[in-house]
Amino acid sequence: MPEDLGDKILKTSGNLTLVIDNLEKRGFVRREKDFTDRRRMVFNLTAFGNKLIKDIFPKHSKIAQNVFSVLDPKEQESLGRLLKKLGLKKQMMNKQFREENYVRCKKN
Repeated sequence: MPEDLGDKILKTSGNLTLVIDNLEKRGFVRREKDFTDRRRMVFNLTAFGNKLIKDIFPKHSKIAQNVFSVLDPKEQESLGRLLKKLGLKKQMMNKQFREENYVRCKKN
């Protein structure tokens, strides 16, 4: 579901749906039904999307390495730990929000 990926990248499901729609329109991803769970959709890179990732990722990785090089290894480790902590808290809040709204919807 979009919220699974959305939790990981800290985006809402509505925002993520729009992002995926745009990626699909541009030919980067293909939307398919999840055969194990009819409520879910699976998104796969197309050959075009895969090529784009292979072309762009090495450049992106070099830029990220350059940006983070200002931090020493201990600072990078601390930053990683802090970002993970924030991400996990956000995931927990998203899950709690969905559960509260599900209960609220069932009562109405």
